[in-house]
Amino acid sequence: WGFVPGREPVVGGWASMREVPVKTEVSEALSKDLKRRGMKFVGPTIMYAFMQAVGMAQDHTTDCFRYAEIVAGAGGKRGPRQKKRKT
Repeated sequence: WGFVPGREPVVGGWASMREVPVKTEVSEALSKDLKRRGMKFVGPTIMYAFMQAVGMAQDHTTDCFRYAEIVAGAGGKRGPRQKKRKT
């Protein structure tokens, strides 16, 4: 959680699934840190999937029936949007 700003889930606020990134600057930093510690198979895409799975990143689209509940659970924070990275 030390890699997530404010130690709160990051809510993407994406309008469509096409906008959801496969990796972010945060997942890249997490990946580099784990590799430095000797871990393997921890690339930035895998780390972003991990972040989604454990609730560090909430990427429900804004039209999802659960989006309002997710935003409320994250303290009402809708952003900042994560920077889209080239794949």
